[in-house]
Amino acid sequence: MNSEYISYLKEAGYHPTTAKKLFGKASTLCDGEVSDGGYQEGSAEDIFGIATYRATLDTPESVEPTFSSEPLFQLLVIAFVVVYMHMVLRAWHFIGSIWGGVIDYRRSEQNMTYAGGALPLSRFKLTAAITGAVSLALVVVRLMDKYLVGEAAIYDMGISNVMPLAMLIIIGAVLLWSYLLHATLGWVTCSTNAKELASIGYINIVRAVVALFLPAAVWLVADGIVESIVGWTLIVGLTLFVVIYLKDTFMFFLEKKVSVFNWFLYLCTAILLPLSFLAAWLPRVLG
Repeated sequence: MNSEYISYLKEAGYHPTTAKKLFGKASTLCDGEVSDGGYQEGSAEDIFGIATYRATLDTPESVEPTFSSEPLFQLLVIAFVVVYMHMVLRAWHFIGSIWGGVIDYRRSEQNMTYAGGALPLSRFKLTAAITGAVSLALVVVRLMDKYLVGEAAIYDMGISNVMPLAMLIIIGAVLLWSYLLHATLGWVTCSTNAKELASIGYINIVRAVVALFLPAAVWLVADGIVESIVGWTLIVGLTLFVVIYLKDTFMFFLEKKVSVFNWFLYLCTAILLPLSFLAAWLPRVLG
């Protein structure tokens, strides 16, 4: 033991001692090597008594790092369950109006406005959108825990304990892209068509959040068979809302007498382009 380390221990409050002080005056400090006659092998019975035996246990599995075990992840799950319940209780009169536009998308916004007014509707939709964005970020983080190996480089980065916030920033960037795209389309075409398209996507996000948030919250903290059942429920529900969104946008383009090719081009630019960018970029970042 070098002198610098001894000085460090003294500064930390430790004091050197000897074998005699610890175990008695007849004790000596040995070098750890077994000499003939000095030691003998003892069994569990010899050391702890005749009723003692040595048990054989399986080697415990190593604990892998997880993002979902971080306090921020669990705090966000609890906080937004409260936010969701408050939103539903405060805006219960909007809930029935949401589904009025599933068949005719043009009636949904009108029915909701008649049900509670434009300003409360705007607040309700904004709260639902924020809740949906946070929920999606938490779902992505949980999926990373399920499908990333424990040796992934992302677990060693300083960002690992705030991964939900990092995913929320990425989702916010995608939403900003969508907003700028629709704003640019509206400016170029000098019409309200782009605003109506954005409204169709907005109301479908609200529907999905209202219907699927609670199953998503359960899936975020569930395990085993419950996780599988709720997970498949979420997949079916998301598929249904995607089909409704595609139907609404397709009908919009038909009513405006716009080519189906332009509908396909719109979907590729507004949705598939940012998703394909993330699909190419995230695996390299996650390691």
